Amino acid sequence: METVQNIKLETFPLCPAREESEAMKGVFIILIVMAHNTLLIPTSSPLQNYFYQFHYFSFFILPFLYPRSSLTLQRTINYFIRFYVPYFWFFLVTYLAYSVVWLRNGFDLIQFLSVFWRGEISQIKQVTGFHFLWFLPAFFIFSLLRDIYSTSGKVVRILLFSISILVHFSTYLGLPSYAQLRLWIPLGIVQSLFLFPMGVISVTILRYVPRFRLRADHESIHRIYAGCLALLVFAILSFDFMENPGLGAATYSEEIRNILLAVFFFIFIYIFRREFSRTRLLRVLGKYSLEIYLFHLFIYNGLMYLVHVSGWTESMFMGLIILCATLLLTLILILILQKSKVLQKNIFPKELIHFKRVLQ
Repeated sequence: METVQNIKLETFPLCPAREESEAMKGVFIILIVMAHNTLLIPTSSPLQNYFYQFHYFSFFILPFLYPRSSLTLQRTINYFIRFYVPYFWFFLVTYLAYSVVWLRNGFDLIQFLSVFWRGEISQIKQVTGFHFLWFLPAFFIFSLLRDIYSTSGKVVRILLFSISILVHFSTYLGLPSYAQLRLWIPLGIVQSLFLFPMGVISVTILRYVPRFRLRADHESIHRIYAGCLALLVFAILSFDFMENPGLGAATYSEEIRNILLAVFFFIFIYIFRREFSRTRLLRVLGKYSLEIYLFHLFIYNGLMYLVHVSGWTESMFMGLIILCATLLLTLILILILQKSKVLQKNIFPKELIHFKRVLQ
């Protein structure tokens, strides 16, 4: 969840300002926390499946709007430090708590290293009790691919996009399925490729489709028109999804629709990014979106345990209370840790120089 710093926005017309980028991420993280709330969105329900078609995809689309950066060795190392240091700590803690303490399986070093290295979502769930850590290795690979794509020529761009599309439609071509590829290819490479087309398509629409191609000096009426058009397309796609989910890519058209769901949801949020940026809470949530993503499930599970032992009614209203409490308590925890520099120094170093300071 990269931030935009020290850039000339006029050189990159699609790039949102820092406040706008943070507000957009604030919206996305609220939806992710909401989708994990079983009182609001029951597990494996059609509504949860619907949310998972677009909410976390947006974090992978947003970097396509940022300035182009050449992939250097130093940048690669910084990406690795930024994503793999928190991945290691959270994987270690959840592995010890779940496999060693809860399941009493003991510490299996080979299993630990194998699952950690592969970064595959179902295997991570088996040994840690959670799915969410897949995001970090996948985002590392995705960041590398995005830099390669943004600074390469047409041939490399077409090749990367084609491979990512193949991941979506591999079953129809007689190739191994997406789930099989995830198990066979390590480092979250397949997950990152699966998320890649949404960013390319979103930027293409925003840059070349006249109805969505907005300049900074466009009046509000133009943005409202474009935003309503994006919302209309998203609503039509959403209605079709609820009628025919097509999970597992039942047909070509349903897979294409699922891709476009993520695209037009992002475009809608992007068009109204200025309005969202006026809300300070969204900006704060977006600023710490990665930290919230990694910590919120522990807070949420603690609150749900409290609801169970207290005998409180598990209703939609209670779900809203849990949602607000999860966001608030997680943010308070992060701000406390941030103030003491525990997070920055030990868990979330941004660059190699920060990591060296930890080792020293």
